[in-house]
Amino acid sequence: MASEVRRGRPEDVKILGELSDRVFRPNLTPGTGMPYEFPRLFHAANAQNLYFVADDQDRPVSLVATYKSVLAANGALISAISIGSVATLVEHRGYGYATQILEAMMRDARSDHSLMLVSGGRNLYLRLGCVPFGHLIRVDWPVHSEGPGRGILIREVEDFAKDVAELHRVYRSEPCRYLRTSEEMAAFLQATKAERYRARPHPTRVFVAESAGRALAYVVAAPSRDGSRVDLVEWAGDRAQLMALANRAGQAAGAKRAEWLLQPDDLTLRGMLASHGIAEHDEANEGTLLILNVKRLVDEVNPVLRERTGQGLKVVSDDGKFVLSWSGETANAVPQLPGPVSVASMGAWFFTDSGLNLPLPDTAGLNFV
Repeated sequence: MASEVRRGRPEDVKILGELSDRVFRPNLTPGTGMPYEFPRLFHAANAQNLYFVADDQDRPVSLVATYKSVLAANGALISAISIGSVATLVEHRGYGYATQILEAMMRDARSDHSLMLVSGGRNLYLRLGCVPFGHLIRVDWPVHSEGPGRGILIREVEDFAKDVAELHRVYRSEPCRYLRTSEEMAAFLQATKAERYRARPHPTRVFVAESAGRALAYVVAAPSRDGSRVDLVEWAGDRAQLMALANRAGQAAGAKRAEWLLQPDDLTLRGMLASHGIAEHDEANEGTLLILNVKRLVDEVNPVLRERTGQGLKVVSDDGKFVLSWSGETANAVPQLPGPVSVASMGAWFFTDSGLNLPLPDTAGLNFV
């Protein structure tokens, strides 16, 4: 059943947030869950990036929420359209609405975005050509009483308005992250106080390590459903303070373990963890991605490639497929190029260890919005 795909207006945001809650937070009053967890997504300023279809009584029944992002990937700045809150009311499923909306959104986004970044890996996305990408390292840390080093204070952040500038400064030091404005950082921190944030029954808490009033590192700690561990859903800053922060967050929650994810190329932190006898566990990135505009992506990553290897990439299209070639005169080692490939295969080459293996931030939990 075909239906017109529409883009939201400010007056549509409330009812679209309620639709999302009916699917993802059915135990809450519609409108009190997802809009509070993701306030920049369900915001009047982002209304036109909420795509939906409505029934014959003009009531929205299927939604694809999107947010424009820029990803920092170890020096490269990559434009992305981030996808989340893909929801169709139960009684309207089976008509292909979500696919129809995603295809319309992709047509709109292709000229200005290199990637479509998705928080999940459903068949819905795989059918459109999305592919899994890369892996992260999961840490399982035993919480104990060891505190921070001399001159370091660890405290819970309760006044976000007071601390947001310092936490944002620490966040911006991370080489692999979503680019956030200070307003987005403030909205993210406030969202952690939403009821059942990330579908957890226990409150999420933020802790910061500081010296002489200057923030060194922070963690956002969400207790697991059974309370046995805390998940550091976001962290940033001085690696030497991370373990002490994990201890503090775990103790505050009465948890025995703290878990978090890190990039495989974070060799400093991996070395510190190894010195504590902490085993590493590879974990596939939770999300999937699709390259929307190969030539734009090449333009965005080439400055970093040329700096590191002396060579850049060129791309041409050939009968519906794409051909990559290296351009440059240095003899530095570079990844072997694939033959003519589809967009899906191209995505795997750029973002897995079969090719460039460009790192991207963790997509779990829609933390990009």
